[in-house]
Amino acid sequence: MYNFSNADVNTHSNAAYVILLFLMTTETGAIPFKISSGVTSSKVLVTTNCVPTLRTDQPVPISMTSLDHKVYSLVQSVVIGLQESDGEYVASFPEAEMVTSGDTPKEAVEWLKSSIISTFELLSAKRAVLGPLPKRQLQALERYIVKKQIRAA
Repeated sequence: MYNFSNADVNTHSNAAYVILLFLMTTETGAIPFKISSGVTSSKVLVTTNCVPTLRTDQPVPISMTSLDHKVYSLVQSVVIGLQESDGEYVASFPEAEMVTSGDTPKEAVEWLKSSIISTFELLSAKRAVLGPLPKRQLQALERYIVKKQIRAA
């Protein structure tokens, strides 16, 4: 689910609306999103011929509110960047120094989610022998990720 608020719109001019339309337009047709400006949360279906062009000079900030994972969840939303570059889409999590790409915006974000989880697991397991960069990455990831509580049936 992607979250857009009035602050996003005021800060980024029409970028929030452009990226909202862009993210809702995927090969599968829809991505869950939320607008915090009095508009009810919903899934919207947009045809793929409505895709606006993303700027290539800087990423558009997006608030990612879920990892969509069965074991891990976010304790707070993560601000990621999304931009078009050389015919593909790049999703970045600057705070953890992570970047992925994909053929569609959705694919780039899904790869980023997958990379966040696998990096978190790897770095957590190797905590005692991490160098400076992996330590910083793990510290950033630990601010956002927790293991879900598994309830006994």
